[in-house]
Amino acid sequence: MDKQETIALEQEYVLGVYSRPPFVLAGGKGSTLFDTDGNQYIDCVSGIAVNSLGYNDPGINQAVQEATSTGMFHVSNLYHTEP
Repeated sequence: MDKQETIALEQEYVLGVYSRPPFVLAGGKGSTLFDTDGNQYIDCVSGIAVNSLGYNDPGINQAVQEATSTGMFHVSNLYHTEP
């Protein structure tokens, strides 16, 4: 799917609460993001929603892989689970 198709789908199905810049993010490392056209951006607002720890950190990646290796991504708080 190319950038224009991605943006068009988002405009059709996602509530437009605020406007977004005309690029599609594809990945990141540290505080740098990359779009589908290969451009790089310094993420100055990473804490606005969910990611104040940067991107693609090896330690965080390993912790997430270990945490999800059991197949239990979310379990109700009615049950005890191992940390």
